[in-house]
Amino acid sequence: RVLLVTDGVTEAENAYGDRFGDIELDAVARLDNLRDILQRLYAFQRNLKAEDDWTFFELSYLGLQPDQARPLETGQNSNWLT
Repeated sequence: RVLLVTDGVTEAENAYGDRFGDIELDAVARLDNLRDILQRLYAFQRNLKAEDDWTFFELSYLGLQPDQARPLETGQNSNWLT
């Protein structure tokens, strides 16, 4: 899993002026889905207006299903998924 975020996420502040930061981001990145991550970010910031946008990009590789994997045959090119 790869999770990319913009600086608006780590720079989000709560009512005390504390930033969400890299440590909290590392902790929430271990959650199962983006909805849970957003809930934690909203809970941290409470009702404060965000000063910057929050952008997330998640890429997950779930692997091939057994019926999708086909081995190369002699003479085939390396594009084995077609």
